Formats: sequence, structure tokens, C-alpha cells
Amino acid sequence: MCGSCTVFSLLDKAGDTYAQNIFKILAQPTVFVVTAVFSAWFLMKLFQAYYGEIKWKQSLTTAALFILITSILYLPNFYYSWIYDLPKSTMSQLTQIFVKNSTANLNDDTFAGIVKAADDSMTKVGALVNALFKESGIMRGLTALVGALILGAPYLYLWALFLIQIALGFFKVIVMAAVSPLLIAAWIFPATRGFALTGIRLILSGVFGVAAAGIVMGITFNVIDQVLVSKGYDPATGEFAFPVNNYVFSAPFWSIFFVLTIAIHFHKIAPSLVTQITGTNEIMGGPSIISKIAGAVGSYAAGKAMAVAGPVAGALKTAAMAAVFPGQALGSVANKVSQFLKNRQNKS
Repeated sequence: MCGSCTVFSLLDKAGDTYAQNIFKILAQPTVFVVTAVFSAWFLMKLFQAYYGEIKWKQSLTTAALFILITSILYLPNFYYSWIYDLPKSTMSQLTQIFVKNSTANLNDDTFAGIVKAADDSMTKVGALVNALFKESGIMRGLTALVGALILGAPYLYLWALFLIQIALGFFKVIVMAAVSPLLIAAWIFPATRGFALTGIRLILSGVFGVAAAGIVMGITFNVIDQVLVSKGYDPATGEFAFPVNNYVFSAPFWSIFFVLTIAIHFHKIAPSLVTQITGTNEIMGGPSIISKIAGAVGSYAAGKAMAVAGPVAGALKTAAMAAVFPGQALGSVANKVSQFLKNRQNKS
């Protein structure tokens, strides 16, 4: 039984319910605020039209977006059926195809369906590790125990990395779904459209992250299947046609270990690939809006500070050199400070 599938099934249902409730709570006040801002914007455009300074194409586009987006916010069921559920379902089914290398049995289009597909693909390695554990023991063979531990460690680690990638993608999609009224509303005006684009990039990073995890698992267990089946493993019965104790430390055994190790590495570099594709941050999946604002304010303040106190900065830089060249630096510092004071007196 797939215990992880049960957990993700519960998370999926709870996450969807939570996101829909938050969406409905935020939708109405968002419409109120957007309508107020749009009204002020509309009055400003009337004045611009009176003086012949209006840009009709941009203004009509903004007005059309206002009508469209407020309609969507008033229809949350429409949003979740066509804008949220459809892409999410497509992402799940596409990732399952990557994992299984097949289009068969795509019945569960949730995140739990992705986990179930991966669990089915990993069954063969799990069966081998389990068989080795059964053959292990002081009386039955320490070799099998060592082999089970060697394969079991990367097997469990790979499974944990995969679940983390799926959980991270789930978190990104649910968070963006919950705050989507704000992101949708931000699309109306050009000045706030960057916030919406950041949200879209974050969603894409979640989608591509899940898809990348599915591709890694699909390649990994497609190779392992070929190794095991070629050595007598029967997928229908889950039985091995060879003594598993003799399988330890053979060439196929090390091939499976090597493939599992490579897959772990691929899972670790996958977020970097997603970052390059979507232009987002590796930790949170997108550059923080707060970080952008702080960076802009910091750059502006730094520019002003350098314009006003550039000579002081030069003096301080020269003073720092005193630790290395004390004899020459003291005179240079005095000259810098003296020149700065003279300039200030002349301006005043």
C-alpha cells in the first residue's frame, strides 16, 4: 500500500479547499479596491482626454482588462474550473506519463496520482531490497544484509527527494491559487503588472519542478527495469528467478546502485534548471517582491548618498588604506577632508 499516496491525497483535498475559501474571501474586497482605483484612474483619463493627451490604445486595453478580471473575481467557480483545475490536471497527467513512460491508467489527475505512479515504478527496487532483507541475518547471510543496506539507503533517499519536489510544487501552486485574486487584479494596470508576472513565474517553477522530478524518476526506473527484467525478474508476480543472495555485488547490482546515485544528483540539480527556465529563485521559486522593492530603494538611497557625500567616501577609502600605507595615507586623508570642507563652504 502506498502510504505517501494517502498523505498527498489528503493534502491535495485540504489544499484545494483552503485555496478556494481564501480566494472567495479575498475576491470581494479585491474587487472593491480595484474598482476604487479604476474610478480614480478613469477620472484622470477623462482630464487627459479633455486636453488631448490620452493614449487611447493603452487606456482601452486597461478598461477591457478591468471588465474581464472583475468578472472572473465574481465567478470563483469558473476560475477554479478553467484557470486552476485544468492546468493542474494537465500537469499531473503529464508528469505521470514522464514517470511511467506510458499513457495508460491516467485516472488520478491529482498530486497523489503522481506519487502513486512513482510508487508503482519503484516497486521492483523495493522488492529486491525486501528480498535481500529476508535473506539476511547472522544465520542466513550477512552478504544479503550488506547488499540490502547499500541499495536501500539511496532508494529511500531518492524517494524522499522526489516527495520533497512534489510537495514543493504543491505548495507553490496552492499559495498562488489562494492569493490569485490579488495577482489577477494586479494585471489590470501596467504599473502593477510585474507582481502578476512574478506570481506566474512562481507557478511555472512549481509546474516545471514537478515535471522535472517525474522525468528523473521515469529515466531512473526505466533503466532499472531493463536491468532487473534481463536478469530474471517477473513484474507480474514480483518474484525473482535467481537467488537474490547471489545477486549482491554483481555487475547488475552495482548498475542499480549507480543509477540510483545519479538520480539523486539529478534531483538536486533539477531546481537549478527550473530556475534558469523560469527566472525564479531556487528557494521560494521566485524573486521576492519585498526583495525587489528593498533593492530598488537601497539602490536609490545609495545613489543619493554617493552624490552628496562622495568626497567623504573617498576620504574614508583613503583612511582604510592607512592600515597598509600609514605614512602616505595620513596626508592624503587630510587633503581629502580639507577639500571637502572647502567645497561645502563655497556652496553655502
